[in-house]
Amino acid sequence: PSSSAVGGVARRPPTPTSDSEDFSWRDDDSSSDDYFDKKGTQERQSHHARMKDDSSVEDGEEEYVEVKDLAKAYKESNVQEIKAISKFAARRGTTFQTDYSLGDPISIFQTHPSYPGFCKRYNAQKQSQTPRSGANVLDLFCGVGTGLVVLKRLGIAINHYHFVDHDDSARHVFKYNNCPNHSSTAPIDLINYIEHTDFEDVEQNIGKILKHPIDIIIAGPPCQDFSKANAHRHGIQGLTGVLLLRTMLLVKTIEKHPKQKGRPVFAMVENVTLDFEDLKATEGAFGCAPVRIDAQYFSPCHRDRHFWVNFPLDSFDFCGRHSKSRPCLENGWMTIRDALNGKDGNYSKTNTFMASKGKLDDHPRMSKLRKEGNRYFRGAYSAQEREWMMGYPEGYVVNAVDEKSAKHLIGNAYSVPVVEFLLRPLVKLFARRGYYRYHFQSNIKPVKPCLYQFKWEDQLNQNKAS
Repeated sequence: PSSSAVGGVARRPPTPTSDSEDFSWRDDDSSSDDYFDKKGTQERQSHHARMKDDSSVEDGEEEYVEVKDLAKAYKESNVQEIKAISKFAARRGTTFQTDYSLGDPISIFQTHPSYPGFCKRYNAQKQSQTPRSGANVLDLFCGVGTGLVVLKRLGIAINHYHFVDHDDSARHVFKYNNCPNHSSTAPIDLINYIEHTDFEDVEQNIGKILKHPIDIIIAGPPCQDFSKANAHRHGIQGLTGVLLLRTMLLVKTIEKHPKQKGRPVFAMVENVTLDFEDLKATEGAFGCAPVRIDAQYFSPCHRDRHFWVNFPLDSFDFCGRHSKSRPCLENGWMTIRDALNGKDGNYSKTNTFMASKGKLDDHPRMSKLRKEGNRYFRGAYSAQEREWMMGYPEGYVVNAVDEKSAKHLIGNAYSVPVVEFLLRPLVKLFARRGYYRYHFQSNIKPVKPCLYQFKWEDQLNQNKAS
């Protein structure tokens, strides 16, 4: 490839045998001598070995690929995806469907017996506060701070923000972007940040945390014991799986704590999609079934998740504008599906970004293609591309840590537009404030629309104009 190729230097193309290689995929009639050297079969065999080794394409590298091998891997990945969808197909009368054939997930959530109680409590809080005050937030398993990104985008005034995570790198990204006493790049935003490194520390010191009663709880407990990608998962009985139940019980404990003084707690808890038995256990602990939402209806990437909330949700058009968003890839790169289907651009949603370090650049799920002349080169989605498609401000993660760490942390995160949709009703309950980098004029009320747009907004606006 040319010296300006995105992502680094490509590997040397493989050498075919003279009579066994298929060149029918080429766009012209050039002979194989124009493309390959004459070293024999050894390099070709090495190429096929690399194709089988997902980890062989390191960060920033590209690899020449034969389209017939790529098409085979693409077909196998489609079969696996279809099997996964069939396994977790719709169950009538529940929120576990994947195709929305029984109605959209918000409408189904609104039929739960607990929903009227959520509405009553929400409306009582809405009518009682005059003037409205800022919110005190407890962010459990906060990761890089996606919950805070969303609250700032919504312009909700925050007084005290407790953030809890055992991962030093995740807390570093959080503080790099938000805490002025940690980073010179973080703005002064009048929020009192309180850092915690252990969930157990919060459980054991609720009284200290409730020096200021909590208004909002956001939580994303570890998913390893629920993830379908983990062959050794143990569900709600696992060492990490039980943290989901403990989180839900902590919400109930805080609500009933004397220091809370009867102040309602509005909570959102997220995890991967759970099996039926685990879902029954969580419904008993939280008091409501979750709403299941795939980020593909809000952004360019899949991210199918369960969300437990205890407040009413707005309706949403799942066939609306953002469902048509396309992948945000660096110049010249395409998704495998679009490249092999002869598309002239990116139309297919990307697969879910994984956090497991062995699956960060998993082929073909995380692969993209770039065409140079008559050759195709394979690379993995960059951390920058993943950051774009998850909805973060430009450089939020990638400027704070290295490439591989950024991919891992993004794989553990929420989809910003999905959580923004879920938390939007809380805007009516609290005072408003504009935040530097998030709003055009932070000192003007009402708060103006968010300053930074999602990366795919321009493409959607162009489509609308055309």
